[in-house]
Amino acid sequence: MDAHSFYLLGLNTPVEPVVDNGRIQVLPPKGLSDEGKVEWENTFLGHFVGRKLPYSAANTLAHRLWSDDRLDEVLSAENGYFFFPDSYPRK
Repeated sequence: MDAHSFYLLGLNTPVEPVVDNGRIQVLPPKGLSDEGKVEWENTFLGHFVGRKLPYSAANTLAHRLWSDDRLDEVLSAENGYFFFPDSYPRK
């Protein structure tokens, strides 16, 4: 591994960058998106346009819209995005 290797979130092995037409790309290993899809397939992503909504307001709003048996938690990211995992079992 050299100074230009990258670690993708959740991977313990480095991913080497690829240079294509002068552009440097870091490509995730095959199958990684399939693993992530299973983990996140029942999660809604939300972003409130206009201004960054405080976590407490987004959490209160989400719990008013979804019943408590479907929504266990609300997660937030520093960039203003919210994640709403839907725990309702899919058929």
